[in-house]
Amino acid sequence: MTPYRKKLAVILIISGGTLVFTSGLYYFFYDKIKKTVQEIEKAKIELSQRSSIVSQIRELEEEEKKAEQYRKLLKQFLPSESEAIHFEERLKNIAEAQNLNISFRFDTLNPGSEKNNKNYSFNIVLSGKKQNIQQWFKEVEALPYAVNLERIEFIKQSASNDFYNVKVLGRIYLR
Repeated sequence: MTPYRKKLAVILIISGGTLVFTSGLYYFFYDKIKKTVQEIEKAKIELSQRSSIVSQIRELEEEEKKAEQYRKLLKQFLPSESEAIHFEERLKNIAEAQNLNISFRFDTLNPGSEKNNKNYSFNIVLSGKKQNIQQWFKEVEALPYAVNLERIEFIKQSASNDFYNVKVLGRIYLR
């Protein structure tokens, strides 16, 4: 073999080896970059999911604050069974302040349903002047209770005076 051919064979072997080595490096780094890109994409997805979860948590915390205000109002408007006893006392105090005679009686405890909360039926008999009775109704309406006055009967005691008997059937709703 001539020195020229030897040099050419060495150059070709070195070039081929370099080409194989470079191809190996290219494949190695390409694979590494591909795996890194996949990991970055997974991290982006996880980050967006976490961001979504954090924003949902913030929304829920804000809704919880708003709901707490409504819960307090509902708790005030819908007393428990033990707190409903104070309802009778308040009605009697209002009647006393208006110079009215009052007879109050809780009736039955009605269990709750999908459409109605649990409630107590009650009966009231008021007697006194018409103006005082009207004022009593205004003050009862302002009480912080969920009350439904289902039936109200005004009966005039006599034609010569302004005294009435009033029979009221109603419900107070409970939580």
